[in-house]
Amino acid sequence: MTVVNIDLATPDGTPLSGPVDFTPTMRFNVAAQVRLPTPVRVPLVAGKAAPDLEPSTPQWMWEANERVNGGKRRYVQVPAVGPVNYSSLPDIDPDTLLPAATPSPAWVAGLAGLQSQVDTLNAAPSIGIDTDGRPYLIGA
Repeated sequence: MTVVNIDLATPDGTPLSGPVDFTPTMRFNVAAQVRLPTPVRVPLVAGKAAPDLEPSTPQWMWEANERVNGGKRRYVQVPAVGPVNYSSLPDIDPDTLLPAATPSPAWVAGLAGLQSQVDTLNAAPSIGIDTDGRPYLIGA
């Protein structure tokens, strides 16, 4: 089992209250016992909790449902060695069981569009003047 230290707060640092539900994404065995995918409710006290969770495997992960104001649903891998901070648990893509892609900041898409326009301008033909003073296209 691995202790997961949770500390949830509002943007101004006020501790949140409410539970975090941890549900395995599939049934798993511990010795001869079959553990079913039902939620383990962990109440926050002054925004903190320290549940002792079974380490996940490459076949399954934990779904963490933060039932607090502003909370979200995460799919996380719990390591076999702890204690570990909840904030450092890697987010996992539930479809692939691989680490979830880190979303790019919104400005990256705008910058890519701008770079595309610059590339287009750089590739456009330009006008030159020959030795007789006549214009001609360069790069056309």
